[in-house]
Amino acid sequence: MEQIINILLGAGIASIVPIITLMNESKKWKIEKRIEILRIKHDRLEVMYTDILSRLNDAILNNSWPSDITSKLSVYGSKEAWNIYFDFVTNKGKDESNTKSFYLDMCLSFNKHLVDIQDQIEKAL
Repeated sequence: MEQIINILLGAGIASIVPIITLMNESKKWKIEKRIEILRIKHDRLEVMYTDILSRLNDAILNNSWPSDITSKLSVYGSKEAWNIYFDFVTNKGKDESNTKSFYLDMCLSFNKHLVDIQDQIEKAL
């Protein structure tokens, strides 16, 4: 009976190292996956924001707001960018000063969003 207890105790001690290794590898994999997902998100948002900014001037001049810009901002954009966009689009008293500030505010909100994602990546590292 004593031999069985010694065997079980030895097996229990020997299994600790593989279990700890598995737990560490799992944690490392999750962090790597999170970083990968954040980088993909950053790249996609950068492309989307660049496209929106390139098309925004025509939208402002024509006072015509393409539905794909509106939908992309509402689904993928930051809350700040959506609020700036929605406030400007629904504003009836637009003048040149509002328009210039709108474009600048959109650029700033896009860049802030990208920096936030970059900060998340750095924190994950």
